[in-house]
Amino acid sequence: MSKQPFLSVIIPVYNAKDYLRVCINSIIGQKFKDYELILVNDGSTDISGDICDEYANSLSNIKVYHIKNGGVSHARNYGLEKAKGKYIHFVDSDDSICSNMYTDYFEVLQSMDYDLLVSGATINYISNNRKKVLKSDKKVSVLNQKDMRNFLLSLKIEDKTWMLNVIWNKWFKKDFLLEHNMSFKDDICPGEDFIFVVDAMLNIDKLYVSNESYYNYMIRDNNSLVGKFYKDTLVRRPYIYNKHIKLYEKYGLLELYMEYINEYEGRMYFKELLAIHKKSCHLKYNEKLKHLKALLEFKHSEIMFGFLKKHKKITFLILRFGSIYLIYYYIKVYFLLKKMSEKIRHIN
Repeated sequence: MSKQPFLSVIIPVYNAKDYLRVCINSIIGQKFKDYELILVNDGSTDISGDICDEYANSLSNIKVYHIKNGGVSHARNYGLEKAKGKYIHFVDSDDSICSNMYTDYFEVLQSMDYDLLVSGATINYISNNRKKVLKSDKKVSVLNQKDMRNFLLSLKIEDKTWMLNVIWNKWFKKDFLLEHNMSFKDDICPGEDFIFVVDAMLNIDKLYVSNESYYNYMIRDNNSLVGKFYKDTLVRRPYIYNKHIKLYEKYGLLELYMEYINEYEGRMYFKELLAIHKKSCHLKYNEKLKHLKALLEFKHSEIMFGFLKKHKKITFLILRFGSIYLIYYYIKVYFLLKKMSEKIRHIN
């Protein structure tokens, strides 16, 4: 390996003992070897830290840092500060990558010094052994603002998941990240990947999109599809919404995509409203009512109401005009039916 590695692979690790070896083995099994692997043990309480040490003791290009638990964004930022590579790849500790990913990306970079490289991904639903491949139909090289505008125009709705919402299928040029002072917002979760990617897209000069699916993303809990409970919806959702607007505004596409942005945001806001009935919500009954009332009265909720009025008229009428008690029990039934429907769909 050269003195400065070409690539720094950063893996935040938190209680991942059951999957971590598969993840690390997919990295060290790459044909491409000019990389350093940075394992950031984010205060794990299982044996994940010991597994990290085991690999670091056997391979000189693996470095381990044991830090106090601060969340995935804090761990990624910590790894980024330690990274020496020309390019950066963030990998989740319970996923894996295909053996030719790094070789293929390296070959692409021999002809052009891209700021960002993106591939597709295979979504693996572990509970029913299903897979879904998300990727571009063709290879794309973006070299100026006009190219970027055309590329964004070409993206189908389902393409936006692998392009904008996730971090792990991408290589970032480190000098580009440093130049634009980029880091993960450790006070926003979820949505930190989207914000990071959009910040990159707002400043990017050269982008490469592969038509291959190199990353294996694992979904092990079907309940996660229904969403989790987050207390910071009133702060986080408007912030993400405004990032969405800035991206399309920069490339002269806001008028064309405003309806899509509102549809997406309305759906996500409603999803988070439903989550007060998730097991992850530990609020007491009166606290739930107070939280629900705040969500409904917040000005950002108008985007949700617009979405519901168009797609779920009965739900719209109840949430708009019903008492807080009626709304609470209505969305509880709605949530349970949605959860049941998700389970049946994934069984079949």
